[in-house]
Amino acid sequence: MLELLLDAALSFGAAGAVGGRREIVKRLLEAAREASPAALALRGELFWALEARSKNGAAAHWSLAPDGAAMWAWAGVACEDLMRDLSPEDELALMRQRAWVRNLERGFYDAARGPAWGESR
Repeated sequence: MLELLLDAALSFGAAGAVGGRREIVKRLLEAAREASPAALALRGELFWALEARSKNGAAAHWSLAPDGAAMWAWAGVACEDLMRDLSPEDELALMRQRAWVRNLERGFYDAARGPAWGESR
């Protein structure tokens, strides 16, 4: 369901209905900020769905047309909005996950084996 909603948000924006995209993203962010196990699960899924759209969508469209990257900028902004309203511990956990994944993507396997910031912070 999350992927369908994010696809709808993309379609609204592509059709010029930016208000529709903003409303979908706003509702998803509100649901992910709640204090429940379901919201925690949604938060992780939403973070990675937005991160993937921001990174991969922009890269794919940039290669086709320089203006196409702007069509995906909303996903990066939404991802940052999600992280901005989290507790420092939750934000740090997502940032560590992202750093770990980026290390693997770049082939830095040794960097991804252990905790990037040591045993404690």
